[in-house]
Amino acid sequence: MRLLAIFVALALAFADQRPPSIRDDDFSWTWRGGVTTAHSAADTLVVKTRNAGRPPRQTDPAGSQLLDEIFNIAVFPRALSASSLGLIQDWLNSVMRTGNLYLTAGMDAPGIKNDDAAIASLAQENIVTYGPEVGRYFDAALQLISELDDAMYQIVSNHPNQLSPTENQLNELITKETTILLTDVLDAMTMPEIGKQWQNERMSELRTVGAGAARFLLSPDQKRSVRQAAEAAENATSDQDLKDKLTEFSLSFREPTAENW
Repeated sequence: MRLLAIFVALALAFADQRPPSIRDDDFSWTWRGGVTTAHSAADTLVVKTRNAGRPPRQTDPAGSQLLDEIFNIAVFPRALSASSLGLIQDWLNSVMRTGNLYLTAGMDAPGIKNDDAAIASLAQENIVTYGPEVGRYFDAALQLISELDDAMYQIVSNHPNQLSPTENQLNELITKETTILLTDVLDAMTMPEIGKQWQNERMSELRTVGAGAARFLLSPDQKRSVRQAAEAAENATSDQDLKDKLTEFSLSFREPTAENW
């Protein structure tokens, strides 16, 4: 998926230096425990996938436990602090590694790994094949992106004209990853094979994230990308309730005018 390169860049940015306002001693110990558990579970899942030749399903008890440890973000209190950026990103990296196992399953097969069209086709097939696992991946990533957006928004709001070079870099990367994640989820919702229940489950999480993301994405191009993806998902479904929710979501990302300021 398009999100992978952005996450790699973010991981490198955090590895080099945390912004001055971000201190390890400010991190919630509850979240730190969750991050450590998720990281360990993701490592185990990578090994299991390599040994079996495919990622485990959540119907497998052992696989389900690992996925719970990686994806169950909602059981932890919201971070709500700019000091939590690094911690949130650490967890997001584990979520991303896990989601990548399902989205790229089978892509190392002969005749596929060097064929861009075949890779794109298999990625779509994997979203359907591993629908429950990919759905949980998207939900966890959306929850963590929402945390990142809120934390970064605090930094930008507190001193918008005094951001350090690292903070500027992080702000740019987080807005990009927010845009790409939202459009990736909405793109997946255009696939009729994925089913209405899956679409509605993702819509629930999108609506939770939408208001904060719309506030955070200041670039007209970024807002337009999300809005267009939402409109495509709306056009692809016959479910009127889902259409209405997508319309509402899309309107959150409209470009400001004199009438809607």
